[in-house]
Amino acid sequence: SGHAQSLKRRLTEPKDKRSLEAIQIAATRGENLTRQLLSFSRVMPLNPTVISPAGTIKAFRDVLSGTLHVNIVLEIDVPDTTWPVRVDKSELELALVNLAVNASDAMPRGGRLSISAESVRLNAEDTPEGLIGDIVALSVTDTGTGIADDVIGRVFEPFFTTKGADKGTGLGLSQVYGFARRSGGTAMIKSALHQGTIVTIYLPRSYVAGSESL
Repeated sequence: SGHAQSLKRRLTEPKDKRSLEAIQIAATRGENLTRQLLSFSRVMPLNPTVISPAGTIKAFRDVLSGTLHVNIVLEIDVPDTTWPVRVDKSELELALVNLAVNASDAMPRGGRLSISAESVRLNAEDTPEGLIGDIVALSVTDTGTGIADDVIGRVFEPFFTTKGADKGTGLGLSQVYGFARRSGGTAMIKSALHQGTIVTIYLPRSYVAGSESL
């Protein structure tokens, strides 16, 4: 990947640049897959810091936009007053990329992807894991094809996917769920065929001052 970036700056032929871009895309996919496998197997430790969800997601907007089809509108509604959370920032970003890619695949003809957050107080009955207290609920909503009732209960399982053999690894949503659980929270999904999908990541509020302004 590094050599491809270096060559891209030196070469001027459009054909060569397209080839290097293909190499970079393949390298990035390999990197993401490796990170997902390591995260799933829990070999890669988390490196949590206290962050502001609003600043982090807004700064990451361009990366998320790059994962979407051009006919998909990205909307971000994360108030600056959203409580801080203590998470591994790179794992949070990877979770958002995984959700954006899934949403993009579910909207081949275009649509809307919305990322929102709210500060909530949960009771034990609100989630299967019985989370209690001050929680940041980070939701990713799409207007895509949705997920059938008979398979929605399996979507967080590792290697389970509703996509074709050449489309997905089945590790995207399991990384999202694993990240949330290892961060002290959880993830939940709501969907219906032809009505879109909502994935919500619940992360405990941090009461410690953040180490970064984002």
